[in-house]
Amino acid sequence: MKTVLNQKRLDMKYLYCYLEKIGELVIGAVMLLIAIVFFIFGFTALVPVVGIFIAVPIIALSIRFFRAPLSKTCSL
Repeated sequence: MKTVLNQKRLDMKYLYCYLEKIGELVIGAVMLLIAIVFFIFGFTALVPVVGIFIAVPIIALSIRFFRAPLSKTCSL
């Protein structure tokens, strides 16, 4: 009985880690797409400076999500 409980804990850990990484990738991809849209609007719209100033921090945030370390539970 004890090994079954340990196996369930391991399965839940792997599922949690998988979902954590997928979530980070999705958030990073959405932020990158938003940044690309603002960057394009920055070059084509009437106020190019505003779009570029909004796009640069969003790109930095998306890179942070792509490179985010896993939680302590997943890194062990």
